[in-house]
Amino acid sequence: RDIHRNPPGHPNYSPLTLHVDYNELERQSENGKLSPAQRQWWELKAQYADTVLLFKTGKFYEMFHDDADVGVSVLGFVYMKGTSAH
Repeated sequence: RDIHRNPPGHPNYSPLTLHVDYNELERQSENGKLSPAQRQWWELKAQYADTVLLFKTGKFYEMFHDDADVGVSVLGFVYMKGTSAH
């Protein structure tokens, strides 16, 4: 679904955006809550689902979720911990 919850095939569907279920994200998080930075990242990702985001955390830029997978497969980056994105 897009940011307005339109499914693919709907005349107003936008593949450039993403509907984010914050309740589900909080349920899946370690402490049951999203940090302000996590919420900010998801708010940006919802508006720019087709764009790889580099998110500044402290003095570093990080990539999260599918964006990190793109960084590894296309740009030759390596995951910070393990073999999958966080």
